[in-house]
Amino acid sequence: RWMYSWSARAQKLMMNLFSPLGWITSLNVKPFLLGFSASLPASDRDVAAQPGILDMLETHIREAFRQGANGFSWEAGILGRPWGFQLKDIHVPTHIWQGEEDRNVGMEMGRYLVKAIPDAKGHFFAGEGHLGMLLNHWSEILEQLLKPEESQRD
Repeated sequence: RWMYSWSARAQKLMMNLFSPLGWITSLNVKPFLLGFSASLPASDRDVAAQPGILDMLETHIREAFRQGANGFSWEAGILGRPWGFQLKDIHVPTHIWQGEEDRNVGMEMGRYLVKAIPDAKGHFFAGEGHLGMLLNHWSEILEQLLKPEESQRD
């Protein structure tokens, strides 16, 4: 939360704070990923230990910081500012998927979104974190997203 809030108010400061991260990941992203993995809940550490997952995350992080930390800071600033609409004004089928052990996005946010967006459906997974929810349930998520709009209202 602090990152989004400060990125919205002091984007230049946040760019400066995150610029070492861009430099470090350009040199060697593995130590960053190992440190990041250590802070994850056990369910996400198990996912990260699967063959190929750390390589995939390395590619993702390298690309995210390929041009430095400006893009990362800019996106955080957008997420921290008012979006120009109210959640209650969303009137399209909306699904929120979240692992209950997610440390990146607290469960209070997922539950809040389900309450604030009319007719939103929450899909909360016990024993899953940020990584595991997506990787272990991606086919279920894609199946829901590919349903015609009328059937999503069921």
